[in-house]
Amino acid sequence: MKAPLPIILTLLLAITAHAETRPNILLISIDDLNDWVGVLGGHPQAKTPNIDALAARGVRFELALSTAGITPMAHASILTSLNPYHHGLRVFHGEAGHHLPDHIPTLAEILSAAGYTTAGFVSAYPLSPHYGLDQGFATYATGIEDTQASIDLTQPVRSLREGQLLDQRRSRVQRRADATTDEALEWLEDRDPKAPWFAWVHFFDVHDLSLVPPLSWAEAHDLNYAAAPHQRDLQAREAYYDMELAWMDSQLGRLFDHLDSSGALDNTLIVLTADHGQGLSDGQRLHGWSRHRLIYQWSIQVPLLLAGPKIPQGQVVQALARITDIAPTLLELLNLSPPAPMDGAKIGRAHV
Repeated sequence: MKAPLPIILTLLLAITAHAETRPNILLISIDDLNDWVGVLGGHPQAKTPNIDALAARGVRFELALSTAGITPMAHASILTSLNPYHHGLRVFHGEAGHHLPDHIPTLAEILSAAGYTTAGFVSAYPLSPHYGLDQGFATYATGIEDTQASIDLTQPVRSLREGQLLDQRRSRVQRRADATTDEALEWLEDRDPKAPWFAWVHFFDVHDLSLVPPLSWAEAHDLNYAAAPHQRDLQAREAYYDMELAWMDSQLGRLFDHLDSSGALDNTLIVLTADHGQGLSDGQRLHGWSRHRLIYQWSIQVPLLLAGPKIPQGQVVQALARITDIAPTLLELLNLSPPAPMDGAKIGRAHV
């Protein structure tokens, strides 16, 4: 099957970026998010004003697909522009195939070599250095480093226990969006002002509902923490999903406000996407499967937004895009060449 049209780059052919004026790059990945976002119309109760505003000032892709329904594999594809059978991170647990090989170049490594200051702020154990996704990041923080010593990452980690909700900023396997945002903001304040920067910010909240926002936030959404929603109670889980999504959106608002107030927003390319989606009630209704991992449409269709300097505003693209298109798109905008072939689309390849 022929590869899809590189529509991201087609829109941006006129953009050039010279080394002395290269923009900053903010990559946002929201774990376990499909079309639930307000601007995508996936759920009437979803409240995502900051994501919606980002879409309004950039390009939104109606059909963007991931390469996998599991967090490490898909994020490896985002960072390398390779499909899993090429980047080699193929399994979640085990003795082999769970680590991105050192010889595979990542976006962070390429940008670091080009003079960018790089930092990754992730929120859960599936993106720990155990999986090799920290390659090229001068700063790489999970926020749970001191609790992971007791986790055997060769075995499945079950973090959601029925009847238990944790109203706190972190657990031994994940941290809340506000904790991740705090660390990212601190880094932005302290970074070298002379160098362009590449920051990856990852949120995990909707993926695992056991770590919840402050109680006041829940009460504002007509929820309480008397008991965790049962795995089979999809209506209750979706109410929590809406709340957690709104919580993450509020933390994105903090990031965007900082960029705006510091004067960096106009010179920052922002990409927002996800690694995979979640079935919830639609998945249960269509296939009897409410979670992710399986390669159904709702598991691999993800949001993809691109905004920043000289990016067309308010455009909606119907053509197919892929998460593997993200890295070559950014490199093309920066006038940088990848050091090795990529599976994603870029200018100069006549895809039809």
